[in-house]
Amino acid sequence: EGMERRHEAYVSCWRAADAHVSAVLATANADAFRKLEAFVVHQFATRTAMRDANGGKTPQHLAQQIPAGLVLAGGVNSDDHEETFTKLTRHLRAKGCHTALLRSRDLKARGAGANSAFDADGTLAPAVARAMSLVAN
Repeated sequence: EGMERRHEAYVSCWRAADAHVSAVLATANADAFRKLEAFVVHQFATRTAMRDANGGKTPQHLAQQIPAGLVLAGGVNSDDHEETFTKLTRHLRAKGCHTALLRSRDLKARGAGANSAFDADGTLAPAVARAMSLVAN
C-alpha cells in the first residue's frame, strides 16, 4: 500500500513537471515559430509577385533559388531538436506552408555516394536540388 501511494505520487509529480516543461518550451518556441512563419510567407509572396509580373511564369533566376532559413538549435540533446523541428514543421503546415524536414541522418554531408545528397565538392546534388525546387514551387 505504501509503495502504491509513493508510485502514484511519483507519477503525479512527473506528469506535472512534464506538463510545465512542455508549456515553457511552447512559450519559448512561439516567437521563433512566428518569425519563421513570417519569413516563409514573405518569401512566398515575393516569389508569387515576381511570377505574376512575369506573365505567370517563374523567372529562371528565381526558379533556381530555394529560399532557406537557418535555425540554430542550442543544447546537445538531439532528441529535443527532433521534437522542436517536428513541432515547427507542424506549425508551418497548419499555416498552409509546404515544408520539407531534412534530418542529418537523411543526408550524408561528407563525401559523395549513391545515397548522398551532396556531390564530391560538397554542393547539393542536382536530383536533390530539383526535388527541393519542386517543393518550393
